[in-house]
Amino acid sequence: MRIPRLMLALVAAVALARPAPGQVQIVQTTATPVSLTAQTAAIAATNFFNTGTAMAVVTSPPFGTGGTTVIPGAGQYRASVSLILTTAGTAGTISASIVCNNGTAANTQTTATITTTAALGTEVDGNFTCFAGPSTNVQYATTFTGVTGTPAYALRIRLEWIGA
Repeated sequence: MRIPRLMLALVAAVALARPAPGQVQIVQTTATPVSLTAQTAAIAATNFFNTGTAMAVVTSPPFGTGGTTVIPGAGQYRASVSLILTTAGTAGTISASIVCNNGTAANTQTTATITTTAALGTEVDGNFTCFAGPSTNVQYATTFTGVTGTPAYALRIRLEWIGA
């Protein structure tokens, strides 16, 4: 069986990229970042990324406008979440959540809340790590609690693969 050059290059890059003891591995965004503005309602659980069954190389589409994407497979992921109030409401709070499924159960991690009467530009951030099992979806959601008026917010999320 002949192994394609691209696959050999990927295997070599992954093997050489492993950090030595005491070093830190720099990671890149794994999924297309979420960058939503002018959101005026809660967002139900939305699939953000599927881990796949194992590390794989996929050529675009469906990932972007061209090129190659590495789907890391099951492993440890870090989600960085920013929730920013852009229009005030008259009452209530807003929060954002990340959901990972480790292959046995879903794990939900949630930001602190923003009061909808807070100053415009008020921001809450969360950095969450989780293990995502093979072929599971990483999801995001936002929650409104007791919200009145018409508040609006921006939501930005980046997902990074940390390692297997």
